[in-house]
Amino acid sequence: MTTRGTMVIVGAGLAGASAAEALRAEGFAGRIVLIGEEPELPYDRPPLSKGYLSGETPRAQVHLQDSAFYADHDIELLTGTRITDLDRNGGQLVVDTGERLGFDRLLLATGAVPRRLPVPGGDLAGVHYLRTLADADALRQDLRPGGHLVVVGAGWIGAEIAASARQQGMEVTVLDPAPVPLARVLGPEVGEFYRRLHAGHGVQLLMRTGVEAFRGTGRVQEVLTSDGRRIDAHAVVVGIGVQPRTELAERAGLIVDDGVVVDELLRTGDPRIFAAGDIARARHSFYDQHVRVEHWATARDQGVAAARGMLGRGASYDALPYFFSDQYDTGMEYRGRATRWDRVVFRGDPDSREFLAFWLQDGRVLAGMNVNVWNAGDDVEALLRSRAQVDPDRLADPRVPLAEVSPPPLPTGGGANKTGVLSGPLKFVRQFLRDRFTVADATPADELAVGEGRVLDVAGEKVAVYKDPAGNLHGLSPVCTHARCLVQWSAADTAWNCPCHGARFSPTGQVLRGPAKKDLAPRPLPAIDRHDTSTP
Repeated sequence: MTTRGTMVIVGAGLAGASAAEALRAEGFAGRIVLIGEEPELPYDRPPLSKGYLSGETPRAQVHLQDSAFYADHDIELLTGTRITDLDRNGGQLVVDTGERLGFDRLLLATGAVPRRLPVPGGDLAGVHYLRTLADADALRQDLRPGGHLVVVGAGWIGAEIAASARQQGMEVTVLDPAPVPLARVLGPEVGEFYRRLHAGHGVQLLMRTGVEAFRGTGRVQEVLTSDGRRIDAHAVVVGIGVQPRTELAERAGLIVDDGVVVDELLRTGDPRIFAAGDIARARHSFYDQHVRVEHWATARDQGVAAARGMLGRGASYDALPYFFSDQYDTGMEYRGRATRWDRVVFRGDPDSREFLAFWLQDGRVLAGMNVNVWNAGDDVEALLRSRAQVDPDRLADPRVPLAEVSPPPLPTGGGANKTGVLSGPLKFVRQFLRDRFTVADATPADELAVGEGRVLDVAGEKVAVYKDPAGNLHGLSPVCTHARCLVQWSAADTAWNCPCHGARFSPTGQVLRGPAKKDLAPRPLPAIDRHDTSTP
């Protein structure tokens, strides 16, 4: 294992920050330099189109860690810093100031940028793209109750922004050439569910409609559509996808093909250089091909995976693609990868807004989505990994357990592991996720140390218990209010963290970071342990 030297990470988003944290957590004692172009602490992007955009999530809660964390862990965080070149022969990066920074191992985690819509008027004030905190701040200024927002693109970003703006009292019109929202990923059947969801909340959906131009004097005032309509607009958001930021890798002569091409250990052709997150087109042993995924969970997990690879502890990365979305009162999780399919099966009634959907090809499940159903994730993943043919009627029947819609998977023999989250003996990404589900223990609550939190067994029930500096005990529900995963105590953060989507709660249960919006519920403790956790 590499324990000394200099590890440099270019890109201070989720992938880069996760890698820096993981390097220290894995015992690396050398120099870590984390470089970001934005003048911000590393932050979470999902809230930008959700809670932060609506004003429900304060700015401080968007940050992954506070500044003290990086100082305490001896991570050199260089914000507002741009890398202009990568000198592979010299093992150095060139900073925009002209300074050179040497590295022993390098992680490229430069993320992606929004695709621009090349139409007249695209540079008018009031035409927004959403990728950064600065973008979100600018857009928030234009989201005013009673105003009219036009959203160009009915993908995930466009749909979430439309929901957020509608909930803030704006009139919203969505334009997209596709027949239904989210058609590229979900197809017509599930896309129709989202069409009805948005229409039911008063969004005007102009599907099969493109944009010819934005018009206005100095600022956008109307949108001219491909069918000749003129739509008044106080503001416009364009969300038509992103493209990976591969310029640095290209200039350095690394292989780039729809992202930086890396192997299953996230290594480029240069064994000193790794890539993770939106820019990484990684060899995926489960799919037996290179795959690039632009989602939160992949950025987080690949950051950890790349850190281990940089330390010489790499294991084959084959975590299934996963993402989530919250729109209005409807939350969902999607697992797997379906680029083409011949059938969609619903399990439950979409009109109830509690159902599962599955994408099949030749009788095998390629992807699964749970909507407002939070106890099916492991079963969906097991079904995907089994590669077994299923009976569509049994799959659609909620009375049949998902474990019984197909026979058990056959042994794979040698070669790549097809049933674990990761190939290789450590299966570390599954450990990384599962180890963070805190298991209750039988320690009496009054034996906790001051400032300590644990999920304890209290009279046969799991309770998150924290002892504050005054020695008072606080009892909380350990169930995250977003998707009902169990939280765990983090001594480093002095907080309860959720392993599923990254929500964070204060020691006494208040939301510190989304996507959770509600505090952890107070739970009574036995008389000897009781302390009132309610707030006036």
